[in-house]
Amino acid sequence: MTPKHTLPFHVFQQDIDCSNRMSVMALVRAILNAACMAADDNGFGTIQLNEKGLTWVLSRISIEMERYPESEHDFVITTWIENCGNLVSTRNFRIEDPEGNFLGSACSLWSVIDMETRQPINLQTIPELFEVIVNESVPISKPRHIALPIEVDEVIAHRVVYSDLDFNRHVNSTRYIEWMMNVVPMPIIEEHEIKGCSINYSAEVHYGEEVDVLQKTEELCTKCGVKKGDKVLCSMKIDWK
Repeated sequence: MTPKHTLPFHVFQQDIDCSNRMSVMALVRAILNAACMAADDNGFGTIQLNEKGLTWVLSRISIEMERYPESEHDFVITTWIENCGNLVSTRNFRIEDPEGNFLGSACSLWSVIDMETRQPINLQTIPELFEVIVNESVPISKPRHIALPIEVDEVIAHRVVYSDLDFNRHVNSTRYIEWMMNVVPMPIIEEHEIKGCSINYSAEVHYGEEVDVLQKTEELCTKCGVKKGDKVLCSMKIDWK
């Protein structure tokens, strides 16, 4: 069992967006890959849980960046579990360049659900989780609930298609981010950099469902959401600099 994992990553050209920076989708993808690889190595990853009819579900994540990795550059992510309750586990991430210079950090909240009932299970039934806890925080707040505004600037309809789905047959975590970034006004993306963002995943979305993607921007803060009728499925708060 390894309490902390430090994993290497590379920024490919397809990871860069139109502002010539690593996109938030690519960054979150790397962070989630680090979480998956660390859990797999310790014996409680998705593959091991699937064999028991269980799977991990990401409920919230917050990220703050001082500097983004550049195109064709390497970076490393160090990840560990900070604490674990009955239903929620907190996993942290530190992002650095190969020389050890700090780039940013992230904090995420995870649950394990029964794949058939879709109900959360008690994490005490996975004792391996508690063997690798490292009581070390990161310099950002734990992700909080994001309240979406009643009045919004834009709403775009989207029907869930094949390319939106992951192996659990529901919408992939980074697809929600992609949908929401697509409704952010282009001048904001071109003129500003994402200082930090927080994402809440509230409900699953499946193939063929139709959702509304919305955004509201005020000064250096954008709130985005994915809704089906009045039900909020996912929400994101972006702080710009």
